[in-house]
Amino acid sequence: MKTLQPFPQLLSPRIRMVLAIVAVTGLLGPNGWFLWKVATEFSVVQATLNDPIALVFIGEAFALMLLYAALIRAMRQRPGALVFLAMSLSWAD
Repeated sequence: MKTLQPFPQLLSPRIRMVLAIVAVTGLLGPNGWFLWKVATEFSVVQATLNDPIALVFIGEAFALMLLYAALIRAMRQRPGALVFLAMSLSWAD
């Protein structure tokens, strides 16, 4: 049975650089805008939480997060499902 290698070793340095650029763009783009709105106009966030369609999308995101954590645990990948959940919730928008 072939064992899986830790995730960083599966990717070339070029792919890791592309993923890092995508992550920084996401942080500064949509996530940065969201954090700015939370800090300056919290009423927009309250309106979103009162919207049932938005709550469905938020619920779906949490369900997928739990599914991915279960897959990580089943594949016994490092750093593990608990770290994945902690990181997901620490950056939750």
